[in-house]
Amino acid sequence: MLKQTLCAGVVAVSFATGVSAFPYGNEAGCARYHGKAAGASDAATLAYFDKIERHESSCPVLSRTALGNGDVRLDVECSGEGETWREVYIVSVNPNADTLTLFSERAPDYKIELSKCADT
Repeated sequence: MLKQTLCAGVVAVSFATGVSAFPYGNEAGCARYHGKAAGASDAATLAYFDKIERHESSCPVLSRTALGNGDVRLDVECSGEGETWREVYIVSVNPNADTLTLFSERAPDYKIELSKCADT
């Protein structure tokens, strides 16, 4: 349990400070990262320490705030399909530190599970 807590803490601090070995992604996002056609899915999501990428948008991180519960708030400015908007994402580190949960404050019920994209 202590090892899991320490690992989760390291990932949370990495996310909060921008020091990490990203990307993390869902299945479609990691496929896109590795240049595979399956990454063309509208659901493709990748999280790097300095940006979040969705299928047709890119969201550079403007600021990071560590929250008291271990989550990290990411303030981002997204652009895609000819538009620009601000968004707030929350990143939750799962206790085993192998996965992250990402969701927008505007849609907290739509959670995306992300795993570290393995090297190929």
